Amino acid sequence: MARKKLGICAHVIKYAACEKCCKLYNITEVSTDKPSQAPVLSHCTYIDFSKHPIANKREKCEAKLNKNIPITGGIIYRSSMIFSTVSLRHQLQLMYNRRGFEESCRKWADRCNNPRYLNDIYDGKI
Repeated sequence: MARKKLGICAHVIKYAACEKCCKLYNITEVSTDKPSQAPVLSHCTYIDFSKHPIANKREKCEAKLNKNIPITGGIIYRSSMIFSTVSLRHQLQLMYNRRGFEESCRKWADRCNNPRYLNDIYDGKI
């Protein structure tokens, strides 16, 4: 209901995120659906200052990316933190398809200006 009222689309893109450094991963690499399956990634691979000339200054994150969930057939893995976003392309398409969008983009040029009032930052003398 909130999505309908706010106009948020259902095209949500989900990523697995590291809790420590916020690096994003494909959620299929971190989570599993079958109990006998191990995830592709279980720890963060981000390296802070990866091109630093001194090797001990390159700090590895290595935070745990998933949590173990016990089920009757074994253990499945789920992402410990999920970052969700919407498709920018789809959101722009929805915005451009709204009724009266082109007219609302031109409102600033068609407004009436009273010279006694400053309506915009460009109305005054600099």
